[in-house]
Amino acid sequence: MNAKRLLPNALAVVLIGTAWAASGLVSGQIVSAGTPSMPTATVLETRVSTIASSAANRSWEPAVAADPLNPQRLAVVYAHGLYSILPVVRISHDGGITWRTTTGRPPGGGIHFVVAWGPGPVSGSSRLYLAIEASSGVGVRLGTSYSDNEGGTWSHVRVQMDTPAWVGGMPDLTVDTIPTSPNYGVVYATYNWQKSRTTGPGLRVLASADYGVTFRPVEVPALPLVPGYRARHRIGYRLETAPDGAVFVAWYQADLRFWFGGDPLNVGRLSNVGRLRVGIARLAFNRVSGTWLRGPSVTAVTLPRTLWNIGSVKPDGLTNNPQWAIPVAVDPATGTVMLAVGADGAVRVCAGGQAGLAWTCRSLPAPPKVNGRAQWIAKPDLVAGAGFLAVTMRIFDKVGGTSGHAYSLSGDGGVTWTRPTPISAVRWRSARVAGALNGVGLRNRATVTADGTTVFFVYGDGRYGVSGVNRTAVFGARITVTVTPSLVPSASPSASASVVPPG
Repeated sequence: MNAKRLLPNALAVVLIGTAWAASGLVSGQIVSAGTPSMPTATVLETRVSTIASSAANRSWEPAVAADPLNPQRLAVVYAHGLYSILPVVRISHDGGITWRTTTGRPPGGGIHFVVAWGPGPVSGSSRLYLAIEASSGVGVRLGTSYSDNEGGTWSHVRVQMDTPAWVGGMPDLTVDTIPTSPNYGVVYATYNWQKSRTTGPGLRVLASADYGVTFRPVEVPALPLVPGYRARHRIGYRLETAPDGAVFVAWYQADLRFWFGGDPLNVGRLSNVGRLRVGIARLAFNRVSGTWLRGPSVTAVTLPRTLWNIGSVKPDGLTNNPQWAIPVAVDPATGTVMLAVGADGAVRVCAGGQAGLAWTCRSLPAPPKVNGRAQWIAKPDLVAGAGFLAVTMRIFDKVGGTSGHAYSLSGDGGVTWTRPTPISAVRWRSARVAGALNGVGLRNRATVTADGTTVFFVYGDGRYGVSGVNRTAVFGARITVTVTPSLVPSASPSASASVVPPG
């Protein structure tokens, strides 16, 4: 959840045209990154979870939320365990330096937890929301809960019973925290569900105008199929609110000749797959009538049709499809919608105007070597602060099997960027975390504090792992940004651009 109300400038088309550079950062050390007339940052890496003694008590796949009324208060949720998985919520009162576990355990088990913080029903209060894929005997369904006392107590899990339980699902959750928005305080959730056993999953978005007590649904259509293909695989849904009260939802979509309803993540051979795309739709919820206005489903990005991008062959260092991370950011001043997409070891950042109907994309150049090894980048997140943009990402060896995390900053609406900088010089070997469900997790998350000055980035990490034992932990990076006013530099010639028409 971003500090959207504090960003003063319009977001330009994002250009990423700078080289990567390794740093000498060690875990816990505070360093500076940046160039003259560009944002600078001090970085402090902290450990959010406990250290696992075995795979049975590992911590993985974190998500983070910032209290919109208190810049020092953060919440992180992560999965704990191997097969008996429980959500653990931890709270920080000092901007992510120290953490404590909530006294009340969120009810239920499940998987793929996510949190969001928004204004509460009492003036001046905040409410912490949790979404999970809740276990329901024959599969999982979306479940939501909330707490008004930092997780001391939680509401009963509200399970979405109007869609069937199944084995797929990876929800997202956000709250409109823009005080001038007509939907300030509205809670949004999204998830995929088995709409059909032959033609692919549905994409449902829910809105609550009563602080998470009741929700109103809307179904978002898939992108039009390629001729000769009858099914769609969709996943990786992300939400972001806009200043006019709208909400955008983005997703990854693969067109298929056949879809395997009992094995929803299996898209088959490359011959079974048609176009690979990222779709986005603009939705507007009327909090008075409880009705939705749904815009068209639009293609933002068409991805190369490769074994990597269909998830058939996973690169060294990842245990999941890297293109599932599709973060969305919206400029609160102009409503310009942007997203970041990872595919084939690279990242594109795209701008789609206020309505998200026509998209322009630019790609990161290949990162430099780390410890003599060429690198891939994947799992981007994109957030907007007070006068800056931040992209967080995972960086890992093309050959060699070590991983880390990095970030990059822009202070001119995305025209130029600081050198993407590793969070830590500590690298971990992917082989040590690949022996358990989803490795370190399917996604990492970043957020911006309420004052708009600090990015907090959480990620699964395997530095405590040993061969054959998945002992993952959750770490966080507190990236405190200083913005220096400057003239807008010229664009780097090393970036490539492409315009993708609606469709």
